[in-house]
Amino acid sequence: MNLNSNGTTAYVAGALTGLKGKEATETKQFYIDIAEVCRKYGITAYLPHVQTDVTPRVGLLEKRHGFYHRKVANEINAVDKRAIRKSDLVVMYGTEPSGGTGIEQEYARVCEVPLIMMYKADPKASRMVVGNQNKYLAVLFFKTFKEGLRKLDRALKRIKPALAN
Repeated sequence: MNLNSNGTTAYVAGALTGLKGKEATETKQFYIDIAEVCRKYGITAYLPHVQTDVTPRVGLLEKRHGFYHRKVANEINAVDKRAIRKSDLVVMYGTEPSGGTGIEQEYARVCEVPLIMMYKADPKASRMVVGNQNKYLAVLFFKTFKEGLRKLDRALKRIKPALAN
């Protein structure tokens, strides 16, 4: 995402760090698929796992005591927060518990960036996430990622004209 873009932009939020194996692969692909649905409506998506993943940046990846070096974490935090602030909406996958996703949700609320919340059946989301006072454009419940993408497509079709204003 070009943060200086004049077009409509969406920040895609969701769990990343705690995901492992097949779940990580499928969830990250879901985020990419969300970006593709957004693109269909002229919305450029920001994907944190693509934009600020430190793994390929070996020179910046310094692990100490099981955590990323604070300088790297601070840089990622600043870039991702700027992306939220500059976005027209946040599309949040809130099924898996994630401290980072909760922070992204709260930052969107503080910056008055509206939210589309997506939950797979039987979400494990906390009451703080569910009860947050964001401006919700849509809350979507689904059983499969494919169904979630169809529901997102319908929601974006409905709300895209309002985002242009």
